[in-house]
Amino acid sequence: MATLGLAAPSVGGLRPAVAAGGGRVAVAWLELGERSRILVAVLDATRPGAELVAPAAEAAIGWSGLSSPRLVVADDGFVLAFGGRDPAEREAIALVQVSRDGTVGAPSTAVVAEGGPRPLAILRTPETLLVGWSAWAVDVPTVNLTGAGRAGPSPSPPRVLDTAPHEPALQLLPGGTRAGSEAEAVRPRGRMATGAHPGGWHDVRAVWVAVAGTGVEARDVVRGVTLDGRGAARGEAFEAGEGRFPSLVRLADGDLLMMERAEKLWLGRVAASGVVTPLPAPAGRVGSLAARADAGIACYGRPAATADGDEIHCGQLDGEGRSSGEVAVAGGVVGLEGLGLASDGDLAAVAWQQDDELAGSAVDVALVRCR
Repeated sequence: MATLGLAAPSVGGLRPAVAAGGGRVAVAWLELGERSRILVAVLDATRPGAELVAPAAEAAIGWSGLSSPRLVVADDGFVLAFGGRDPAEREAIALVQVSRDGTVGAPSTAVVAEGGPRPLAILRTPETLLVGWSAWAVDVPTVNLTGAGRAGPSPSPPRVLDTAPHEPALQLLPGGTRAGSEAEAVRPRGRMATGAHPGGWHDVRAVWVAVAGTGVEARDVVRGVTLDGRGAARGEAFEAGEGRFPSLVRLADGDLLMMERAEKLWLGRVAASGVVTPLPAPAGRVGSLAARADAGIACYGRPAATADGDEIHCGQLDGEGRSSGEVAVAGGVVGLEGLGLASDGDLAAVAWQQDDELAGSAVDVALVRCR
């Protein structure tokens, strides 16, 4: 692996999201102040360095009370999701089209819900965008899935996956897609081809953080399952134990799961039966996974040995979690949070939030080539 470039698209940014596809990388983030903003920047990954194709643009004009964004690759660029209050003062989640050249469309409302809804993940399918979300100001917060069509907010009730903790997290992957397999695209099949499910989504691999227990016994646990087009479990569900910020990659011979546990990274293999087997994890406290061919890519932050702050490293993982080709991406990262990772062929894009002396925080992104 080799680092291609490092960019700092935002001073003052928080909680970045990143997506990569078609030789482009999109990074979106939240900025707080007198007027909160969602901004998004697109980088050209085909040129040396990490070069912006256009200045960062606002994506939530007319909205207020914003939450951190999420991104997914689309046919003509990217789709961004964020939560907040729309111009009519409805609490909602919006979707925004972002082109390959960085042009940002107008927000369209996808989910309307009370209690401060915020997107956790989005996944594109042939018929819809599946929005994973949670609302925090409700009696019992839950992790939800809604199929968002093009004709406005979905009329279908959400699929409730689980109870949600104070800091929810969710990842969505096409259920039939594994790195190194021939199933690299999600296609309608069976009754889904005739629109059997009102939301138009099918075969989704989901992994999330839930609450187990009650009262003083409550704890955050990581769970996952594959859902069919009717929202029912397809295959065995799994529970990986206590953890936060899960990240899963689908390899030809099984799934790898990384999460944070007790301020350290934890890594495990998830079998089709739902059995979870621990594996040696990279040294670090925050990290994320993405897929490349028949291998996984892992990026993680760990305390620097000889300087203040953290170092960010990336390496490849095989199906047994063995690491190879590790490279140092950045050093002296103080206040590392929100590390996210996306892949496009042999390219990986890693984004994170760090402290900034003047603005309080900043968003950085690095491009890494896998050889």
